[in-house]
Amino acid sequence: MIPCIIEQSLNLFTVTADERFNLGSDIFLRTHSTTTMRRFRGSNQIDSWTEKDFLESLLQKKIGEKGNRVYVLYGAAGSGKTEMIRWLQCQLNDTPRSASFLRISRTELDPVKILEKLLRHFTGKGLDPGVLIHWDALKNKPVTLANHLVWSALGRLFENDEQIIPISYKLRPIIEENLKQSLCRNQDMLESLSSPELISLEQLEALIQESCIHLDVDCEQLRHLMGKELEQEMLGGYNFSDTLRRIGQAVYSKTGHRPLLFIDDLVQSLNVYATELLDYFITLDEGNWDIILGLTPASFETTRRGKEILNRITNLDTFDDRITKLWFSDERGSNSFFLSEENCAEYLALYLEEAKRQSGYNCGRSCTHVENCRALLSQTDLLSLLPFNTSCIRRLFRKIPRDKGRPRHFITSIGETLSLYINHKYETAWTHFFEREYVPNHSDSALRLLFSVYSPIDTKETEDIAINPELVRFFFPEIQAKSLPMSMGITSLLGDPTIPPDLDQASVPLNPTRETIRDWLDEKPVNKELLRDVRQGIASVLRDIVQPMNVGLMCNSRPNTAVHKEDAKDGCKFALRFQGVDESQLEEVEIGRSLGHSAFFF
Repeated sequence: MIPCIIEQSLNLFTVTADERFNLGSDIFLRTHSTTTMRRFRGSNQIDSWTEKDFLESLLQKKIGEKGNRVYVLYGAAGSGKTEMIRWLQCQLNDTPRSASFLRISRTELDPVKILEKLLRHFTGKGLDPGVLIHWDALKNKPVTLANHLVWSALGRLFENDEQIIPISYKLRPIIEENLKQSLCRNQDMLESLSSPELISLEQLEALIQESCIHLDVDCEQLRHLMGKELEQEMLGGYNFSDTLRRIGQAVYSKTGHRPLLFIDDLVQSLNVYATELLDYFITLDEGNWDIILGLTPASFETTRRGKEILNRITNLDTFDDRITKLWFSDERGSNSFFLSEENCAEYLALYLEEAKRQSGYNCGRSCTHVENCRALLSQTDLLSLLPFNTSCIRRLFRKIPRDKGRPRHFITSIGETLSLYINHKYETAWTHFFEREYVPNHSDSALRLLFSVYSPIDTKETEDIAINPELVRFFFPEIQAKSLPMSMGITSLLGDPTIPPDLDQASVPLNPTRETIRDWLDEKPVNKELLRDVRQGIASVLRDIVQPMNVGLMCNSRPNTAVHKEDAKDGCKFALRFQGVDESQLEEVEIGRSLGHSAFFF
């Protein structure tokens, strides 16, 4: 392994932009790539925004403009929303607005602490100490709190106990369980929790349907009353919307600038108040805030209320002058709007350069290893990409699951691959993290893996791939590179290029049968049904060359049918057994992995 990549430098390849930012704002900015977002009206793209366009819009000041300005950042988890928010924070630190912005991250789940943070940052005064003490006490009494919320809300909805008691028996256990989960103090469970969510509309409707007696309950009204009572208990008379309104007016009159609020995830951090806050944010005549909301569409799909909020935001086309909706990816995260297979190598180069810088190296003429490193790459590859090249980075990008945020999973996959490289587990990395669209014709499985990952990505099946002996010597010094041929043939694993790929497929999909043959030769577990075509091809050859049908010892009066059977098995009448796949039987002909590359021709 090259000396400039060490275990300590792998902390750059983190899961979130926040973790990378915590290493230092200078490191974050050196590894940040230009981000492009898209704007849509309905299903039609209007235009594209760069991060500089976004920053200029925030800094733009219109005389006499009133009302909130809202920027909604859409994208799957890991699509780059937090990266953008962190970059904007870094840029705003050098502007007059540096003292008037605040961020609420998705890990800040306590609404009382969020309100305390808002007041403390913008006014210098926090909540009354009695409110914080009371809230800490309530956290230890979720059952008591649930009882209070249920009886208080039902008491306002119904006129007598005969109506209240039946529904309270069913309602209290649900509220208690939800509060216990939301108020849990276990930090290890932080990522799986949300802010206090009392009860979903689905739970309320299921409760009514399961009741033996008729319950005439307005689900939304009941939920609203419990939310208001919870707010009174938690915040001691404070209100999020009123507090934001007062802060906005005070900051604007004092500084002449709008206060700026970043909310990584509105529903996750402020679930109970999401609807109320959304109403306040999109009110044109109230407030003087610039609001940047991060929204993950998939997180809304789990509940009906979430879908309603998402639809409200999506259909706010009449407020386009105040609401700017920016997409980082499609809803599923299958396609990133700024990271693609074409630019993924340049995107990664910034990370690798910084990792090498932290190790005390700099890819250039001043490095003593520059000549050795250049011998491993083609003329078009960036030197900073080592220990990768452009082709293998593109193959790794293709392997990323298509229903995930591509930027996050691309960087974490690189980090895991480098960790395996440092521990000399090259074959494990090549097998799990790279899409290999062809198989080189070589008997050594390690060299097949090496050249299927590092060879040019656009090689055609009719062409041979050149052998770089320096690359072999780098990964496998024990192999005599001089004994290798100058080139080797390949077999493509791609499917029929005339068949259009799926909408979510970036390129022609791999042929499953050829992919299975490759895995079988590499001694990987395979589905024996996908070897049926190969089995039948070998049986067809045996049928032409093997006569008679029955083969046995001379001393036996009844020979055994060792090569051919009357009954078909696995699609053919010849008793064939693939090494490592089929169970061993004496009356079968073994097809060993020594068959090698010839297996593809059957």
